[in-house]
Amino acid sequence: MLLNGNRNWNIPVYECLIRLNYHSHGSQELKTAVIQFSKNLIQNGDCRFVLLEAPVDALLLVDAYIQGIISSPDIEKQIKEIMQMFFTNNSELMGFVDWLKEYNKTSLRKVHLSGMDYKDIISPYFYDYLLNLLDKEKGRYYLLKLYDKEFKDILQYAHEDVYLKTKLGEENFSLFTQYIETCINLGIGSQLPPPDYRDFYMFTYTKQLADHFLKKDEKLIIHAHSAHLSNLERFDSFPYKEIPAGNRLKKYYGDKYYSIGFQVGKGTFTQESAGYFSKLIALPLSKPPYNSFEHLALSTKESYFYYPSKYMDDGIVELLVIPRMARYQRQYQFHSVKNWCDAYVFIQESTPLKNVTTGEFETMFKQFLRIKELIKELKANEEQYN
Repeated sequence: MLLNGNRNWNIPVYECLIRLNYHSHGSQELKTAVIQFSKNLIQNGDCRFVLLEAPVDALLLVDAYIQGIISSPDIEKQIKEIMQMFFTNNSELMGFVDWLKEYNKTSLRKVHLSGMDYKDIISPYFYDYLLNLLDKEKGRYYLLKLYDKEFKDILQYAHEDVYLKTKLGEENFSLFTQYIETCINLGIGSQLPPPDYRDFYMFTYTKQLADHFLKKDEKLIIHAHSAHLSNLERFDSFPYKEIPAGNRLKKYYGDKYYSIGFQVGKGTFTQESAGYFSKLIALPLSKPPYNSFEHLALSTKESYFYYPSKYMDDGIVELLVIPRMARYQRQYQFHSVKNWCDAYVFIQESTPLKNVTTGEFETMFKQFLRIKELIKELKANEEQYN
C-alpha cells in the first residue's frame, strides 16, 4: 500500500543535485510537470544549473542566448532549430528557454541551461556559437582547431584571448574552458570511448560542474530519462551491466543527490511508429499490473501527488517505463521501485505531446555540409594570407 502521499512537494534542503526524470517518453503531462517543478525550484532560490539530455556543445549557443550575451532574430531561429533537433517536446522546452531568459534579466544569480552529453562528433551548433561570439575573423583559429579536434590548442589560445574573456564575462568564460578541459580529459576525438561512454561522460561533466561552480546551498537540476539517472545499476542488458550516471552520482554525492521520478497511470502517449525521424503516433497506456506503483497510485483517486520512496512497500516491483522506439515492447518493467528513486511524482492522466515539430535528419546533414564549406573557406583564406 501507499502511505503518507501528499501534494507538498518539499525537497530536503541539503540536496545539491536534484534529478527530475521521466521513466516514459511521450507524455505531455510528464513534460509539463518536470518543467513546472524546475521553475518552482528556481524561483525558490539558489538553483544555478539546469542540465538536459543533449550534447553540451549543442546547447552552448542556447545558454549564451539565455544569459543575454548574444541576441537577434537569427539567433532565435537557430535556438528553435536546436530545440527541434534534440527534443521531441521542443515547444514546451522553448517556452522554458524564454522563461529562463526573462528570469535572468532580474536575478542576481543567473541560471545556466546546459547539455550533459558528450559526442565524438562535434555539433555544428558549436561552430555557430563561436561564429556568433567572435565572427569568422576573430573565431578563425578556434573554428579550424575545433574541426581538427585540437582541444589543447583551443584551451591555451582561449586563456590568452582578452576579447573572448570580455565578451563572455568571468563565469561564462570559466564554463567554456571547463567544457574544453572535459573534452581533453575524456579524450574526445583522440581515443575510443568506453562501452558505457554516455553515462560516464554525463557523470564526469555533471560532477565537474557541481564541484567547480556550485557554492554552499546552491542546486543543480538534471532533466533526463531514468535509464541514465537511476540510483541503481542496470541489468536489463544482461550479461553486460550498465552503470548509469545517476548511480555514479549517488555513490559520489550520497544524500546530496536526490532523485525524483515522474510517473503517469493511464491515458495515451506519443511514440515513433518505427525508428528515429519516423511518423509520430498516439498509443494507449497499458493497464497497470497489480504489483506496480501505478496500480496502487491510481487506487488513491488523487489526480497527482508527491511520494517519498522510503514509505514504499518492498512488494511494489513493477514500474511504467517507455523508452523511445518501443511501440511493441511491454510497457511495464521489473524494478526495485523503492530504491530506483528517492521520491516519485504521480500524475493520474496522460495525453500525447502537443505542438510537436521534430528535427529532420536532412537538417542536421545540411548543417554538417555548411560547416564543411565554412572550414574549406577558412583554410583557403589562410593559405592566401600565407
